[in-house]
Amino acid sequence: MLNFWASWCGPCKAEMPHMEAYYKKYKESDNVEIIAVNMMAQERNGVKGVQDFIDDYGLTFPIPIDEDGEVMKAYKVLTIPTTYLIGTDGKVAQKFVGPMDEKTIKNLVDNME
Repeated sequence: MLNFWASWCGPCKAEMPHMEAYYKKYKESDNVEIIAVNMMAQERNGVKGVQDFIDDYGLTFPIPIDEDGEVMKAYKVLTIPTTYLIGTDGKVAQKFVGPMDEKTIKNLVDNME
């Protein structure tokens, strides 16, 4: 899963606990990785706000920073949160716009197989 988010985004705040719970449950057994790209070019709270967000939500999956918006442009992200599900073959299997709960994440991943 390749997720795009910002610390000020309400729907992003809503989905992060679900993403973390899913990640903790399935990262070892289901060949699942979550990469949550912070869109620094859209960020209102700066680097400290991003780190506070990560700490507050106890996020353990990788969180790279898209400082200049290049990754956001490459994936044509217009609305956040946006999540791409990418298969083990490296191809985008699905794009999901909006917040996800743990059940939605599981259903999306399960339907990729």
